Amino acid sequence: MGDITRNNSSEESRLDSGTSCGYRISQGGNVVLGLIGHAELAQGTRLYFDNLFTSLGLLAELCKRGIGATGTLRENRISQHMSLTPKNSFKKSKRGTSMTVSSDNMTAVRWNDNAVVTVLSNCATDEPFKTVQRYSRPKEKESMFKCLIQ
Repeated sequence: MGDITRNNSSEESRLDSGTSCGYRISQGGNVVLGLIGHAELAQGTRLYFDNLFTSLGLLAELCKRGIGATGTLRENRISQHMSLTPKNSFKKSKRGTSMTVSSDNMTAVRWNDNAVVTVLSNCATDEPFKTVQRYSRPKEKESMFKCLIQ
Protein backbone atom coordinates (compact mmCIF):
# COMPACT_ATOMS: atom_id res chain seq x y z
CA MET A 1 0.00 0.00 0.00
CA GLY A 2 3.01 2.25 0.11
CA ASP A 3 3.88 5.01 2.51
CA ILE A 4 1.21 7.09 4.14
CA THR A 5 1.33 10.24 2.05
CA ARG A 6 -1.61 12.21 3.44
CA ASN A 7 -0.38 12.99 6.93
CA ASN A 8 -2.19 16.00 8.37
CA SER A 9 -2.32 14.74 11.96
CA SER A 10 0.39 15.72 14.41
CA GLU A 11 -0.04 12.42 16.25
CA GLU A 12 1.04 10.58 13.06
CA SER A 13 4.41 12.36 13.01
CA ARG A 14 6.38 9.95 15.22
CA LEU A 15 8.13 6.98 13.64
CA ASP A 16 8.57 3.94 15.84
CA SER A 17 12.27 3.09 15.89
CA GLY A 18 11.52 -0.65 16.00
CA THR A 19 9.56 -0.53 12.76
CA SER A 20 11.48 -1.29 9.59
CA CYS A 21 8.45 -1.30 7.29
CA GLY A 22 8.58 2.47 6.74
CA TYR A 23 4.99 3.17 7.77
CA ARG A 24 4.27 5.80 10.39
CA ILE A 25 2.86 4.71 13.73
CA SER A 26 0.59 7.07 15.63
CA GLN A 27 0.91 7.85 19.33
CA GLY A 28 -2.06 5.53 19.92
CA GLY A 29 -0.28 2.82 17.95
CA ASN A 30 2.78 3.17 20.18
CA VAL A 31 0.51 2.65 23.20
CA VAL A 32 -0.79 -0.59 21.65
CA LEU A 33 2.78 -1.80 20.96
CA GLY A 34 3.75 -1.01 24.56
CA LEU A 35 0.78 -2.93 25.94
CA ILE A 36 1.53 -5.89 23.68
CA GLY A 37 5.12 -5.91 24.95
CA HIS A 38 3.95 -5.97 28.56
CA ALA A 39 1.26 -8.58 27.92
CA GLU A 40 3.64 -10.84 25.96
CA LEU A 41 0.93 -11.80 23.46
CA ALA A 42 1.48 -14.99 21.52
CA GLN A 43 1.62 -15.12 17.74
CA GLY A 44 -1.82 -15.78 16.30
CA THR A 45 -3.56 -13.46 18.77
CA ARG A 46 -6.14 -11.13 17.19
CA LEU A 47 -6.75 -7.57 18.37
CA TYR A 48 -9.67 -5.26 17.59
CA PHE A 49 -9.61 -1.53 18.20
CA ASP A 50 -11.20 1.77 17.19
CA ASN A 51 -9.94 4.58 14.99
CA LEU A 52 -7.81 6.19 17.71
CA PHE A 53 -5.32 3.32 17.40
CA THR A 54 -5.68 2.01 13.83
CA SER A 55 -3.02 2.96 11.30
CA LEU A 56 -1.18 1.26 8.43
CA GLY A 57 2.04 1.40 10.42
CA LEU A 58 0.59 -0.31 13.47
CA LEU A 59 -1.04 -3.10 11.46
CA ALA A 60 2.14 -3.64 9.43
CA GLU A 61 4.17 -3.95 12.63
CA LEU A 62 1.63 -6.32 14.21
CA CYS A 63 1.66 -8.43 11.04
CA LYS A 64 5.48 -8.71 11.32
CA ARG A 65 4.98 -9.92 14.90
CA GLY A 66 2.36 -12.50 13.84
CA ILE A 67 -0.51 -10.70 15.58
CA GLY A 68 -3.75 -10.15 13.68
CA ALA A 69 -5.48 -6.80 14.01
CA THR A 70 -8.63 -5.12 12.74
CA GLY A 71 -9.89 -1.62 13.40
CA THR A 72 -11.86 1.29 12.05
CA LEU A 73 -9.72 3.78 10.16
CA ARG A 74 -9.81 7.58 10.26
CA GLU A 75 -10.08 9.35 6.93
CA ASN A 76 -6.76 11.19 7.35
CA ARG A 77 -4.90 7.89 7.82
CA ILE A 78 -5.97 6.40 4.51
CA SER A 79 -3.12 6.07 2.04
CA GLN A 80 -3.60 7.37 -1.50
CA HIS A 81 -2.26 4.00 -2.65
CA MET A 82 -5.36 2.28 -1.25
CA SER A 83 -7.47 3.50 -4.19
CA LEU A 84 -10.60 3.85 -2.07
CA THR A 85 -13.41 6.04 -3.37
CA PRO A 86 -13.31 9.37 -1.48
CA LYS A 87 -15.68 9.51 1.48
CA ASN A 88 -17.76 12.40 0.11
CA SER A 89 -18.42 10.53 -3.14
CA PHE A 90 -18.97 7.20 -1.45
CA LYS A 91 -21.61 8.48 0.99
CA LYS A 92 -23.84 9.30 -1.99
CA SER A 93 -23.98 5.61 -2.88
CA LYS A 94 -26.80 3.30 -1.84
CA ARG A 95 -26.80 1.93 1.71
CA GLY A 96 -25.02 -1.42 1.80
CA THR A 97 -22.57 -0.49 -0.97
CA SER A 98 -19.04 -1.66 -0.20
CA MET A 99 -15.60 -1.90 -1.71
CA THR A 100 -12.52 -3.91 -0.78
CA VAL A 101 -8.87 -3.15 -1.51
CA SER A 102 -6.12 -5.64 -0.61
CA SER A 103 -2.36 -5.24 -0.74
CA ASP A 104 0.71 -6.17 1.29
CA ASN A 105 -1.14 -8.51 3.70
CA MET A 106 -3.70 -5.78 4.44
CA THR A 107 -7.33 -5.47 3.51
CA ALA A 108 -9.23 -2.18 3.60
CA VAL A 109 -13.01 -2.32 3.44
CA ARG A 110 -15.22 0.73 3.00
CA TRP A 111 -18.98 0.52 3.15
CA ASN A 112 -21.92 2.86 3.34
CA ASP A 113 -24.33 2.24 6.20
CA ASN A 114 -25.81 5.12 8.21
CA ALA A 115 -22.39 6.68 7.60
CA VAL A 116 -19.31 5.72 5.60
CA VAL A 117 -17.17 3.27 7.58
CA THR A 118 -13.63 2.18 6.72
CA VAL A 119 -11.99 -0.83 8.35
CA LEU A 120 -8.40 -1.98 7.99
CA SER A 121 -7.27 -5.51 8.78
CA ASN A 122 -4.08 -7.53 8.49
CA CYS A 123 -5.94 -10.82 9.02
CA ALA A 124 -9.02 -10.56 6.77
CA THR A 125 -9.46 -12.32 3.45
CA ASP A 126 -10.08 -10.62 0.10
CA GLU A 127 -13.82 -11.19 0.47
CA PRO A 128 -14.50 -10.72 4.19
CA PHE A 129 -18.29 -10.44 3.83
CA LYS A 130 -21.41 -12.38 4.64
CA THR A 131 -25.04 -11.40 4.07
CA VAL A 132 -27.04 -10.17 7.07
CA GLN A 133 -30.60 -8.97 7.56
CA ARG A 134 -31.05 -5.32 8.59
CA TYR A 135 -34.00 -2.96 8.80
CA SER A 136 -34.18 -0.57 5.85
CA ARG A 137 -35.91 2.73 6.65
CA PRO A 138 -36.63 3.65 3.01
CA LYS A 139 -38.22 0.26 2.34
CA GLU A 140 -39.76 0.11 5.84
CA LYS A 141 -38.90 -3.59 6.09
CA GLU A 142 -36.02 -5.96 6.69
CA SER A 143 -33.52 -6.17 3.81
CA MET A 144 -30.38 -8.17 3.14
CA PHE A 145 -26.97 -6.39 3.26
CA LYS A 146 -23.35 -7.49 2.99
CA CYS A 147 -21.51 -7.23 6.29
CA LEU A 148 -17.82 -7.45 7.22
CA ILE A 149 -16.89 -10.60 9.17
CA GLN A 150 -13.73 -11.96 10.78
